[in-house]
Formats: sequence, structure tokens, C-alpha cells
Amino acid sequence: MKPEDCLLLVVDDNPDNLKVLRGLLSPPGYKLTFAMGGKQALDRVKKAKPDLILLDLMMPDMDGFQVCEWLKADSNFKDIPLIFLTASQEKDHLLQAFEKGAIDYLTKPFHPPELLARVKTHLELKHLREQSQRQAEKELILLKIIQGIHYSLNLEEILTTTVFSIQGLFDASRVMICRCVSEGEYGIVAIAHSANAKTLPIGETVKIQPLANPESKDRQFKIYYPIGLDRKEVKTQLSVPIYQQNDLWGILIVDRDDISKAWHSPEYEILVRIIEQIAIAIKQSQLYDALQQANQELERLVNVDALTQVANRRYFDQYLEQEWRRLQREALPLSLILCDIDYFKQYNDTYGHIIGDYCLEQVAQALSSILKRPADLIARYGGEEFAAILPNTPLKGAITVAEYMQQAIGDLKIPHMATKLPEPIVTISLGIACVTPTPHSHLIRLLDFADRALYEAKHKGRNRYAIGV
Repeated sequence: MKPEDCLLLVVDDNPDNLKVLRGLLSPPGYKLTFAMGGKQALDRVKKAKPDLILLDLMMPDMDGFQVCEWLKADSNFKDIPLIFLTASQEKDHLLQAFEKGAIDYLTKPFHPPELLARVKTHLELKHLREQSQRQAEKELILLKIIQGIHYSLNLEEILTTTVFSIQGLFDASRVMICRCVSEGEYGIVAIAHSANAKTLPIGETVKIQPLANPESKDRQFKIYYPIGLDRKEVKTQLSVPIYQQNDLWGILIVDRDDISKAWHSPEYEILVRIIEQIAIAIKQSQLYDALQQANQELERLVNVDALTQVANRRYFDQYLEQEWRRLQREALPLSLILCDIDYFKQYNDTYGHIIGDYCLEQVAQALSSILKRPADLIARYGGEEFAAILPNTPLKGAITVAEYMQQAIGDLKIPHMATKLPEPIVTISLGIACVTPTPHSHLIRLLDFADRALYEAKHKGRNRYAIGV
């Protein structure tokens, strides 16, 4: 705290007293403003908001008690230190002054060393209180930032929240988190900026040069800046590397466009604490993503037939029941197609199980390619049998799908010399059923209709479809 950074308001209705106070307070370098009455003092406070007020106790228009009472009632001015100036020695006056909110008093005539000492002491105490308050506010904001970082496992959300929080915390013109892409190249993954600051789009790759930070006394960290930004806009800048274990993951860059706002060690330390939490959040996000991928893979392994890569019987049963309940609520039709490869046992006996497996793969993929809607499902029903679940599909639509399936398998032209059909290729038989689920029906009815239709198609010569009723 420097005297020239402090503005003092001196209030006294006696011009001689004002001259004396000016003579005492000017040499140390304090900035001064004066008022010769209570009302004028309040006008000065509103316009200048001084750091300390020297207030005469007895004034004709509005005494010091009234001025003090008004100031303490206003949240904008209640924390300004107030020293009463008085010629009174009465204890009642002094007690009343402290009750109204004064922090000290001086009796006239003034003893210069005592006056200067008390002014200096109360300015320093005010400065320390404000520092403590600002630090407490920053600690609270820091706590909220850290809580926000750990609130989500979505890395994009975490980084976006962080840059906006840091911008508000440090009144920065621009805050960026850039991820290392290659040596000297970084991709912007999160950015926050003031209305007047130049910005860069998310995902843009920028080149960043490391430079020694001239404002760092300990020289233990480096400054980075993207080439292409107008350096005239950035008066002061601070950056902190983000590491994952020993590898440089990226960089946090904080810009200020006000040359008077130099960076200080406590601010750097706060950023380091934030970065430590970001590094943890990045690791947690990576672990969560890996877990999600593992769970998806596990779910795929549980629900997908290993050979044909379509849904297995377990998932078929689960999905059919799910759709039955859904369409029961909506009173919409549910169609089912059961498919069986014709004379597949003979195919296996002729070509072997390895070729038989390859045949199953080709048939499964051909059947799957026919289903276009996300809700439709093809599954391996068992052995050489496949099943198609067609939600919200009437019988006419199911017949069309069955015809496309039959054609798709025929188009494969897979040789089958052991078939008893005229053309020596792999073919399929299909059973079609369609039911609108009701609270009084059961999906076993749909399965029974489709199974009987499949049996009918095979009984009538195969390579055809039949409709179950």
C-alpha cells in the first residue's frame, strides 16, 4: 500500500483546520479531497468513495454523528474507516462516536506524528481487511470451481465451466485451454473471452511458442501464446502447463488487456491449484470413458452372436418382450419373421462346418441389410434359424420385408449342391406373423404363429414364406 494510492476525505467547517490538515497530510503523498460541511461530505463520498474519512464532530448543518450514521447505513460506504476530529473531551461524545461506527478519534489541536500514525495504521488495516476479503472470495470461487470440475465426468463440460469460472475470477479478457496435438501445435478445447477480446473457434489448431516469463520472479514457469493473436491486445498473460503423469497434455492460458493488472504469485498459485484439479478430472474422465467403452463392449459380447455378429437369442427374447409391452401400451402391431436356411444339415455335411459357419455369416449380414429402421432387429434364433422383430409393422409390411430377405439370400448365389431344390444355391424358408398386443394376450401367441408359419413354408417345399394365423 502506497500513500499516493490512498484518497482521504477531510471534513471540517473551519478553513484553518483544513489548511492545517492539508499541510500535515500532503507531504507523505496522500491524495486529498475536502468538504466544509456534512452534506457536502456526503456528496464527496458518493463521487469519490475515499479510502478514509477524517470527520469533524461538530458542524452546523449536519453534525459528524449524522454523517457517520448515514454512511454506516449504506452498504457501499459502510466499510470506509472514519476518524472523528473533535475539540470535545467529553466521554459521552466519544462513546457516541464509537457507537455510530467511528474507528478512532483525534482531539484538536492535532499532534502531527500521532495524526499521521493513526491515518497510516487505519489505512493499512483497511488494506489488510480488503486483501483478506478478496482472498476469501477467491477461495470461495476456487472451491466452487473445484466442485464444478468434479461434478461432471464430461470433459468438455468440465473444461468449458473452468475457463468461464477463471475468466470471472481474474477479470481476464481471454481464457483458453489448449490440448497438445504435436510438438508446438495445440488444439483449442475450451475458450472464454470478454466482449472486446479476439477469440478463436473451438477445435482450431494453433502454434504456441514457449517464452521465459519476464514477470515471474522465481522464473519457474513459462508463458505460452498462440501465434496469430494480436499481441497488442494482450498486456499481461499467465499460463500453466497441464500434465498427465509426465506428459504435457495441454496448456491453460489467461490473458488480461489491462497493463495495470500484473500477475502476482498468489494468483499463479490459485491457477496451479485449479490445474491440479483439472488434471485429476481429465484422468477421471479418461477412466470413465474407458469404463464406458468396456461396458459397451461387454454388452455387445453379451448381446451379440459371436459368429454372425447379429443379436443373439438372449437379446432377442429381451427385446421382443420390451417391444411387446411398448406396443401394447400404444395399441400398434408387432410383426415377427422366423427364417430357416433350407437343407443346412446337408450343406454342413457336404462342405464342412468351417464353410457352414461362413455361410451363416453371409446369410446373417444379408438379412441384416434388409432392415433399415432403428427399431427393427435381426437375431440368430438358434442353429441355422434367424428371426426379425418388426415393431409397428402391419402384416403387409412384414410380407414385403420377407420377400426382400428371400431375394437377398438368393442374390448371394451361395453354391449348395446337396439341396433338394431345383436351383443348387442356398435358400431360406420364412414364417410371418403379426399381432397387435393387448393386455389379455401374450407374446407366446406371436411366436407360435410365426413358428407354425415357418413349418408350413418348409412343408410346402421350402424357399418360400407362409403366414401364420
